[in-house]
Amino acid sequence: MNTGDKRSSLEMEPHTPSPSMKSKGKKARKQLTMSSDTLTDSSTGPHGEDLPWLPDSQVEQLKVFFADSVKDIKGALSELSVDVKAIRNDMDLIRSRLQQVEKEVSTLTSSIQTHGKRTDILQAAQRQNRDSIKDAKVDITRLQARLAELEDRNRRSNLRLVGLPEGEEGDDPISFLQHNLPLWLPSLPSKGVIEIERAHRIYSGANTQGNKPRTLIFKLLRYNDRQAILKAYRQPGTQISQGQSKLLLFPDYSNFTAEHRKAFAPIQSSLKQMSIQSFLLYPSKLKIVHNGQSNVYSTPQDAQQFVLELKRNA
Repeated sequence: MNTGDKRSSLEMEPHTPSPSMKSKGKKARKQLTMSSDTLTDSSTGPHGEDLPWLPDSQVEQLKVFFADSVKDIKGALSELSVDVKAIRNDMDLIRSRLQQVEKEVSTLTSSIQTHGKRTDILQAAQRQNRDSIKDAKVDITRLQARLAELEDRNRRSNLRLVGLPEGEEGDDPISFLQHNLPLWLPSLPSKGVIEIERAHRIYSGANTQGNKPRTLIFKLLRYNDRQAILKAYRQPGTQISQGQSKLLLFPDYSNFTAEHRKAFAPIQSSLKQMSIQSFLLYPSKLKIVHNGQSNVYSTPQDAQQFVLELKRNA
């Protein structure tokens, strides 16, 4: 018989309980009755014994205790709620401040970027200005050299007489020079009276009452006379003096040229101590003659290096 046939047979035939099942049912109904009787009497147990229930006073105490505990818990919860609310307000305030800080940081970042761009522009302009200044310095040096050359050409017939005591020339410095130049320089070619256009002392702003006399500058009519005087003065062993005063003769140059020529003075002094001959060439070059060889130096540094090498090899 299949499953469908079994289900139909069960539905058609009534169920008949067995005797054992009937006895078990009676016992269950009896226990249920006893349990209901026991529940109806709250003072006794199922066998009639007394239950250990709490006294009413203790019950009241427990009620008061639990009521106070609940009250305390509610108060704590209320305080906690207030604290939570305050924390939320603080968080809202912090959030607001953070947003403000973010805005300020964003503004500062934008400002820094703007300043960075401006700085880049300024640096580029500074580099351009530096290059322009460098070019301007080159131009200024070139123009100064050109101006000095023009001024030197204007002074090309001048000579400076250094060391002549004040007032020695009297009221007529031209006649004084025309008379004394042949006496000071016997090797000077005799071509009659040396023609001098003008002669005067140079005002240097120093105290004229001191021991150092002012320089006497004079302008010759002819450039060839100026060169002849310098050539005679530079003859070996030539020294000129007026009384007890030693006199020196120098070409007259512009301040620009004179300063550049003056930078070679310490080197010439060292060479003189080493018995080495040196000459200053125009505008500011040093010519050194050593062992029959001539070397020309345009800067004092190069000339000083040559002197140091001579001292090391000595």
